[in-house]
Amino acid sequence: MLPVLESKRLIILPWIPEVDAAQEFAISGNSNISSSMNCECFDEFDGKTGFWAIIGKQNQEFIGGILIKKLYDIDENPTFNYEIGWHIYQESWGKGYATEAALKIMDYGFYTLNLPALIAIIDPKNTASLKIAQKLGMISLGITDNYYNKGQELFYIKSECEKIFS
Repeated sequence: MLPVLESKRLIILPWIPEVDAAQEFAISGNSNISSSMNCECFDEFDGKTGFWAIIGKQNQEFIGGILIKKLYDIDENPTFNYEIGWHIYQESWGKGYATEAALKIMDYGFYTLNLPALIAIIDPKNTASLKIAQKLGMISLGITDNYYNKGQELFYIKSECEKIFS
């Protein structure tokens, strides 16, 4: 089962499709948001990777969604890579919520799951998400079509342990 995570302003709860799907579809249906995320529920790392809802502590409102999931190539073959991705309601843009949630999910991936690295795959037109990846310390590896069968910018970050030992 996915853990509940908390930051200063956010509660990051395991995704409950019956509760969270309608709100996520509202985000995904916004033409100003371009992403490859969808509302799948993932259970690929002994129930430890998947999709979380981002909830504001102050008002208990749904802000968006965030995930860690195993990546598959365009032929649906599993890779050794894990992806981090996020969606934020447009009304909540520019408040640092995506960065704050992503930092908690990255800590979870690196220190609980012991993942050596995380990848973000971002539509090159999504300038807000490109900036978030950079704020997180991720490094752009350029455009790839190895995932999701379309040209996306690939970002990469190693865990602190991997940085020390590589």
